Amino acid sequence: MAGDGDIREKLASFLLSKIAFVTPVPRPSDVGCDFNCVLKKRMGGCDVSGLFFTVQVKGKEDLEYTHADAVNWILNQDNPFFVCLVDTESNSMEIYSTWIRLKK
Repeated sequence: MAGDGDIREKLASFLLSKIAFVTPVPRPSDVGCDFNCVLKKRMGGCDVSGLFFTVQVKGKEDLEYTHADAVNWILNQDNPFFVCLVDTESNSMEIYSTWIRLKK
C-alpha cells in the first residue's frame, strides 16, 4: 500500500503536469528534490519547453525547515526551487517559492 508521501507525490505530479513537463527523481537519488520540471509554453499546436525548476513535495505537517543543514541546502540551490504542499483530502496543492533566499 502506498504511503502518504507516495500519494502526495503522485497528486503533485498530476497537478504540476498541467503547467510543466514533470520528471520524478528516483527515490535512491531523491535528496530533497522530488521533481525536475520544465514549464510548458504553447506554440502553435504543440507544447514546447520553457524554464527549468525543481520541486520538493511536503505535507503541511512536514513543512518546518529548522535543521541548519536543511536551511543551508535550500539557500544554496542553483535553480529555482519550490516547495509544494499537498493536501490529499481536498486534492489540492499550494506552491511556495524559495526565491526570498536571494535577499541577502
